Amino acid sequence: MKGGDILIECLKAQGVQHIFGMPGTQNIQIYDSLLRRGSDTIKHYLVRHENAATLMADGYARSSGEVGVALTVPGPGASNASTGLLEAFTDCVPVLLITGQSDSSLYARDPSKMFHGLNQMRFFRTYYQVLCHC
Repeated sequence: MKGGDILIECLKAQGVQHIFGMPGTQNIQIYDSLLRRGSDTIKHYLVRHENAATLMADGYARSSGEVGVALTVPGPGASNASTGLLEAFTDCVPVLLITGQSDSSLYARDPSKMFHGLNQMRFFRTYYQVLCHC
């Protein structure tokens, strides 16, 4: 069992039925797990921009009373999602943003590849209720 499998099983156990997101290199394992383990109960909505994912998750949460879930790649994908996440935060709407994290040890050899190396923990520090790092 992989980390993505555990994540999808946890989402299913919590009754998540909808995820809004955009696949990329850094989160493709989660999408593989969603296809293998969650496609029977969780519907994925493909977005064209990460901000749309959090805004759609926000709208879903407001209209359903359930947690809205967004899935993005790290770095610029996560920062693009911040506007919708902040909107949900300021109105106390339950939105969960799941984003991958690039292996920072790979960047030691070539710092020019830090494009996806945004320190997401620090970036989102000002407006999160719970932040988990695995």
